[in-house]
Amino acid sequence: MEYNQSVNEREFQRQLAEQAHDLQQLFESQIHSTGIHMQQIATYVASEPEVQRLFLAGRRAAEAEGGGAGGARTAHYRQALFDTLRQPWQRLNADFETRQLHFQYGEQATSFLRVHAPDRFGDPLQEVRHTIIDALRQRQPTLGFETGRVVSGIRGVVPVEVPDGNGGAPVFVGVLEAGTSFRTLLATLEKSSHARFAVLLRRSHVDSIYFAPSLETYRAKHPVIGDYYVEALLHPEALAMLHSPTVG
Repeated sequence: MEYNQSVNEREFQRQLAEQAHDLQQLFESQIHSTGIHMQQIATYVASEPEVQRLFLAGRRAAEAEGGGAGGARTAHYRQALFDTLRQPWQRLNADFETRQLHFQYGEQATSFLRVHAPDRFGDPLQEVRHTIIDALRQRQPTLGFETGRVVSGIRGVVPVEVPDGNGGAPVFVGVLEAGTSFRTLLATLEKSSHARFAVLLRRSHVDSIYFAPSLETYRAKHPVIGDYYVEALLHPEALAMLHSPTVG
């Protein structure tokens, strides 16, 4: 009897391990697919000639006015770019689950315009945003999940280039990032797998990156489980299980 119980328990654990492996692969595949979708949105926005023109003019103004947030001319072009994208951004946010749209340029990955948080700009991101740094250095698209200073998300980053009217090489301006949250991804995963998912982020990591006002808002909306924030989940029972995991 004890032998049979031992065999059955080993088989049960093996099945659990296989299921966990399959779910992990499904999760990673869905993150990649979501990142590709964000790249497509960023590519669409970055292809607009007016967006290209204003971003280039804004970068040149910022560099002429000392870098960072720049001065009056930089503010003019930043506002013009925001005004150009105001209505498209509302549609992207409402219809395509886009939560971030962010322009950066230069070796320090300087934030030029966060369309989702237009009052935050001029800060260097080279120490915290590796998808941006890679895209800037390689001038190639990148994707993945990263924690930002205002929001965290699954992101797709693409180069922004202005075509040369004389047929020469295009002018590389910087990069544009589009991002989304985990909620839509989790809904898709749970529907296909009949499982429950939760995304946890280490508290020390989030605390070290977010702007202070954004961190205060984040803490108010995300429960804490030990050393982790609950970044995303869809069902209360998943949170209850995290608080009181079953011990087998």
